[in-house]
Amino acid sequence: IGEKRRVRIIFGDLVLRLETLSRYKQGEILSFENVKWRISEEIETRVLDMKKDLKKSSEFRSVSLELLESIKENIENKSNMFIFSSRKGFSSNIVCRDCGEEVKCFNCESPMVLYKKKNYDGAEENIFRCHQCDERRDALEHCQKCNSWRLEAFGSGIERVVEEIKKALPGIALYELSSDTATSSNKASIIVNNFYENRGAVLIGTEMALPYLHKKIPSTAIASFDSLFSVPDFRIGEKIFSIILETKSLAKNRFLIQTRNTEDEYVKSAVSGNVNKFYEDELGDRKILGYPPFGIFIKVTVRGQRSLVQKESEKLKKYFSEYDSSFFSSTHEKKGEASCFNAVIKVKKEDWPD
Repeated sequence: IGEKRRVRIIFGDLVLRLETLSRYKQGEILSFENVKWRISEEIETRVLDMKKDLKKSSEFRSVSLELLESIKENIENKSNMFIFSSRKGFSSNIVCRDCGEEVKCFNCESPMVLYKKKNYDGAEENIFRCHQCDERRDALEHCQKCNSWRLEAFGSGIERVVEEIKKALPGIALYELSSDTATSSNKASIIVNNFYENRGAVLIGTEMALPYLHKKIPSTAIASFDSLFSVPDFRIGEKIFSIILETKSLAKNRFLIQTRNTEDEYVKSAVSGNVNKFYEDELGDRKILGYPPFGIFIKVTVRGQRSLVQKESEKLKKYFSEYDSSFFSSTHEKKGEASCFNAVIKVKKEDWPD
């Protein structure tokens, strides 16, 4: 489009996408401003090992004592604080303690997420909710596999973080920002503006909150993001690196990060602001695997009635048999008799377009 219109295109971000950095290194694109290979903020930075915190306490906690102390200190100093949480809901993983079966959606087989809601009488009730198709069920159910009642919630959602902070620090001026609390851009802006105007307030938000935070905050923290390590996406390392760096860059004085993965290279590089090390390590892994920017992924999806999808999937397998391809069904999209099938083809960069 830029060539056609004879206009310049500028790619900009705190950390540029790996493919863009690779094109820059290859001389395919030029720098508009100097590209930063190290983003170092001269602020107090602490990495809190949640494995050690678990040993100190007999119960699972989403918010460490150190983080609670930091929140308390900010409130006393009339300073604001932003806390990042990666997941919506109360707990992102519900598992049977007797047989290990995960609680899944009946409709699309995605993992169910625990939510704590108040009913019309004001009493609290727990529900299971699917983030893929929005199926909802009462959480007072037994295991579908062994009929055990010992279903236990693991993982830290934003609701769990909010509940623990409110319990430890009653009367706190606390704001919550996720797609559950802000259904429009206008509502999100109102929540953020109220947070900035209220000295000593705390804002807890998911990734959705980051674009709305338009000025620096005295302290920032990451309460939970470890669940992202299990996401099956080749870009997930890039996402983890970017979230840590962006949350840290918002802080004026102090940044805290809670994790059970203190030795992970993504975490170390992001905390130190070493973009170059992340780039070199990630690029090396992608080269071995033939992932972008060294290869190109093409995804072909067939949706429809089960019988049609089965017939078309056999055709796809024949069409793409000579390519480096993977075939799999999308369980998240099943609804009744409908089905979904995918073919992912990996092509070398020099062989495209084909």
